[in-house]
Amino acid sequence: MQLKNRFLAITHYLRQHMFSSLVVASVIWLAFISEHSLVSILRLQHEKNRMQQEIVSFRDSISHFEKSIEEVSGQSDEMEHFAREKLLMKAPNEDVFLIEE
Repeated sequence: MQLKNRFLAITHYLRQHMFSSLVVASVIWLAFISEHSLVSILRLQHEKNRMQQEIVSFRDSISHFEKSIEEVSGQSDEMEHFAREKLLMKAPNEDVFLIEE
């Protein structure tokens, strides 16, 4: 019986304050529940910022590699030096020992 009285009191309050109840329900829906909620917008904004940082990082890497390609292209001595140093390549009859500092 007490539960029924509480339910009736809540419904009576909601009927008296219909407009404010709808506004509160709408705010809760838009902020947390809907597909385009505030939480999902903030999550997507964070992901967008992370991806933009990755783009900058990849562009820096690309420019570094393009610079390396320009240094090496056309010069067989430089190309061999690059292959040995960066790619750890060796001639068929050689042994290569890596010394890490």
